[in-house]
Amino acid sequence: MLGIRTKTKCTAGEGEVVIFDDAYEHEAWNRTPQTRVVLFVDFRKPLRFPAHLFNWFLLPLAVFTPFIREGIDHQKTWEKKFYERAQALQSG
Repeated sequence: MLGIRTKTKCTAGEGEVVIFDDAYEHEAWNRTPQTRVVLFVDFRKPLRFPAHLFNWFLLPLAVFTPFIREGIDHQKTWEKKFYERAQALQSG
């Protein structure tokens, strides 16, 4: 089963899309043998002054945090394995 828990539990079937605000507590899981693909999209939230200035200034700095760096490193590792397997299939 593939799903996500926000305030309520939600499951998604193949080809279905789930959009939620990850600023709130949530949990996702993939109990299937298939690879789960996630597309992260940042939507700008209308914030009042001065919050929008902090958001505008701090958001670009997020890429330097250990949390984001770890995700980027995992993505690069996955991509390397993916392209190695794809090349092996084409050669094989």
